[in-house]
Amino acid sequence: MAVVNAAVIWLIIAAVVGIILLIATFVANRNKKKNKKGTESYSMGLDDQMPVGKIGAKKQRKLEMKEEKRQLREQMEAEREDKKQREALRDEERKRQEARRRKEEERLEEEERKRKEEQERKEHEEYLLLKEQFTVEEEGVGETAEESEALLEEFVNYIKTNKVVLLEELACQFGLRTQDAIDRLQALQEMERITGVTDDRGKFIYISPEELQAVAKFIKQRGRVTISELAESSNTLINLQTDKSHTDSTPLAQVTA
Repeated sequence: MAVVNAAVIWLIIAAVVGIILLIATFVANRNKKKNKKGTESYSMGLDDQMPVGKIGAKKQRKLEMKEEKRQLREQMEAEREDKKQREALRDEERKRQEARRRKEEERLEEEERKRKEEQERKEHEEYLLLKEQFTVEEEGVGETAEESEALLEEFVNYIKTNKVVLLEELACQFGLRTQDAIDRLQALQEMERITGVTDDRGKFIYISPEELQAVAKFIKQRGRVTISELAESSNTLINLQTDKSHTDSTPLAQVTA
């Protein structure tokens, strides 16, 4: 009897423990469901507040802006590179043009130098030839180079001093034939030692470089000028009086053709 009572008691205790475990398990499961439901409710609340796909659109826009910036940088870099290349090409072209210009200048300078040298050589030869045409007769002794040059200068100064000279008188003054005096006068004009004009009466009129400039200035200022106007104005532009700035001396020696 006692054994039966003990068994019953253990059965009752086991049943109570089982019931307690069932209750605890039920409570635990219910709390877990509540927590899960609360989390889902919170998530659903956020989803209700933010439009569907909003987070994806912002990220997409950010990526698009990043791509636009990258493309802009590449475009700007390409433009800078293109500008750099164009500037390099222009610089090379400028250098080529400058080299061509310098080469052309050097060529022209060389041509001008040669031209001047040739002109000076010809003028010197003409001058020497002209000096040789002057001879001095003095006690049967031939002229020296110094005497010949001095006589040539005297011939030039005589023309500059008198301004207007008869060719016959010029020849007589230096003991020359008239044609020889004319030839030497023309040679001096070609050498630009003297400038002037010869009229139809056999007179040579010396015109200084300053007077030539005055005539050129007059023509330039007046524009179209008739021969009569120029002849009338020449009386004031060109001085025909004897120039005292040049010494009028007698020839050093008799000159023969």
